[in-house]
Amino acid sequence: DFALSHPALIVVQEREWSSLDAEARERVRRTQLAYIDVWVQVVRELRPELDRATARAAVQAAFGLLNSTPHSARLSAPAMRSLLARMARSALLG
Repeated sequence: DFALSHPALIVVQEREWSSLDAEARERVRRTQLAYIDVWVQVVRELRPELDRATARAAVQAAFGLLNSTPHSARLSAPAMRSLLARMARSALLG
């Protein structure tokens, strides 16, 4: 829902990343990595056959999908929500 409700924030993050100083970029990156790690743990609980690297790749692929929302073709919000949910579930759960 966040990606559909706040696409401008995703665009701002992409655009302004390079204007952050090194310390701020590092703080943001640490926060992002911690968030990814939470998702990796959940995915590995649901799919214990995945090693950590594969689970991380799946999580990052799903995040890439969701973060591409501002650049996606325009569908109605319900149609886009349904499409993104199916695609993210497929990326994460196989």
